Amino acid sequence: MRRFLLSVILAVVVFGTAAAQFDLSTIQQLGEQNDMSVYQQGAKNKSWAEQQFYKNTADFIQTGILQLSYSRQIGFFNEAILFQRGVGNASKLLQIGAFNSSKTIQKGYINHTDIEQFGIAHTAAFLQHGTANKVIIKQSRLSNKAVIHQKGLINRGNIQQQGVENDVNLWQVGGLNIAAIKQYLALNNTVDVYQYLANNRADIKQIMGINNFVFTSQKGFNNQLFVNQSGGNWNSVIISQLLAGNRADVIQVKTKRNYVLLQQEGIENQSLSEQIFGTDNKSILLQQGNNNIIYTSQYLGEGNDIIILQKGDKDYVSIEQENEKESKAEIMQIGSGQTVIASQNSGSNNLLSANQHGEDNFAYIKQLKGKRKHKR
Repeated sequence: MRRFLLSVILAVVVFGTAAAQFDLSTIQQLGEQNDMSVYQQGAKNKSWAEQQFYKNTADFIQTGILQLSYSRQIGFFNEAILFQRGVGNASKLLQIGAFNSSKTIQKGYINHTDIEQFGIAHTAAFLQHGTANKVIIKQSRLSNKAVIHQKGLINRGNIQQQGVENDVNLWQVGGLNIAAIKQYLALNNTVDVYQYLANNRADIKQIMGINNFVFTSQKGFNNQLFVNQSGGNWNSVIISQLLAGNRADVIQVKTKRNYVLLQQEGIENQSLSEQIFGTDNKSILLQQGNNNIIYTSQYLGEGNDIIILQKGDKDYVSIEQENEKESKAEIMQIGSGQTVIASQNSGSNNLLSANQHGEDNFAYIKQLKGKRKHKR
């Protein structure tokens, strides 16, 4: 038999038909192992629920249009499950404590979910099917995990994490989907992003972090990826893009010993890598196919390395080093009609190396000021 320390249930619940409107459900549970279930059908219904203490469970089912649910769980091992189907539905969940979990399923159009978790070892799992849906997840403290699967068009996933050993896993299948992920003041955090089909976009920011890891995989056409690492050390980024017209930008500012591996396969792909005020950073950029482009630059840093390999025809590489010290940029192109444009301005003991194998290739290296060494 369940034990209840205190159970206070304030409910004004109207169970209506599909035509029911403007219904309000209000539930409060204090204690342990409490269960609540809210079912709303129709239009413009609202539910509010609060659970405190230990092993409480809340289930919400909303079908129709313009439904709104808000739930708050404070304590340990609490669980919230939400299912919404229809148009213009919205839900908000707040969890405080440790080992709380939330599961959300939304099917339809223009649905919105906002989840906030504060504490230790929280889990947020989210599934969206449809068009123009949006999810926002905020997590802080230790060992939190966010999982999002979106299928359809014009969906958006927004994740913010602060703390230690937090994890993000995002899948988007369809077109015109957007993933925005931000980790700040973070240690040992990971981000995994998978996007399929066309015109999807992922924005990833890691600020003032140490030993964070980003992995992204995009398969399709005209997908875009933007990674920004600022003020951190020992961070890693691995990027894989397949097929055509994809773009990947990686910018590292005031970083130390960060690592970037970018692989693009297909045609007319483009990548950009910038290292600014960095030390001992390394970027490896690989492209296979035709008409691919790489832009890379190193500014005001020391001991940075860029390695570029292109295999195909009519590929293009642009490299710029300015006020660098003991940095290296090494290029190898295999194929015909390849182009390398490289320049060094100021700095000392930097290396530019361009190796081309094939026919009708062109390489131009410019060195101004300072002491440098180059090889072609």
